[in-house]
Order: sequence, then C-alpha cells, then structure tokens
Amino acid sequence: MEFWLIANQFLIAFFAETLTKAGFPITYAEVTQKFIGKSLKTCLEIIETSYNKPLPKKFVELCKEREIAPLQQELNSSRH
Repeated sequence: MEFWLIANQFLIAFFAETLTKAGFPITYAEVTQKFIGKSLKTCLEIIETSYNKPLPKKFVELCKEREIAPLQQELNSSRH
C-alpha cells in the first residue's frame, strides 16, 4: 500500500474521531463521502451547518495538538 494512502486513511480516521469527541458524531465513511477534496475551512462550515451548532472555538488547535502529540511521543521514544 502506498504511503500517501496510509497517511490519508489515518487523517480521515483522526478527523472522524476528533469530531465525534467534540460532540459532532460522524463515521469514517461519512468523512470520506462529505469532505474528501474540500478545504478544512469548507469542511468546518459544512459540519457547523449540518449539526446546526458551532464547533468549539479551539477545535482546530485541538486537532493540531491531538495530531502532533502522538507523533512527538513516537519520535522521542525512537531516539532512546
């Protein structure tokens, strides 16, 4: 399997999980159907419209923290 495909699958799963934890339940399949090929800004607008409520103010920052923390942890553990 190509690296880019694995990375995309990881990001789709991550986005679905993060949205669900923020109170916007969505499946992996729904993310692929609704958001592939769209900008993050457009995706967030669709989500807010679909659920008729705003995302948490720090949602994007939360995504970045949740995405970066495991990668940093993995890097740190591989150095030892």
